[in-house]
Amino acid sequence: MKTGTGRKVCASQAGFSLIEILVAVVVLFIIVFAFTSMLTDGMFGIVRAGERSTNIFASQEKLERKLSMGTTINTPLTITLPDKTTITIPGEIVEFPQGNVNISVFIPRQ
Repeated sequence: MKTGTGRKVCASQAGFSLIEILVAVVVLFIIVFAFTSMLTDGMFGIVRAGERSTNIFASQEKLERKLSMGTTINTPLTITLPDKTTITIPGEIVEFPQGNVNISVFIPRQ
């Protein structure tokens, strides 16, 4: 079939409509957004874990240095059992706050 301008018009047109293209773009955007947010959350988790590890290692180093110098707080550990029996263990407590990590170690005396 020919129109007045001399072009052919097909009864069944091949191709995508504007609605189909918009739906495909929206679906693609949702997928990209989901992956981007997962990657961002993963990176923040890695950074937080690295900072925590750094603080733990610094606290451990201070703890070992303090133990090698013998400076501790003489505080016995007291445990009260459900039947009201009390157990006291003589020893020392060494504490180190480092960033967001707080390390406390009890060293029993022999």
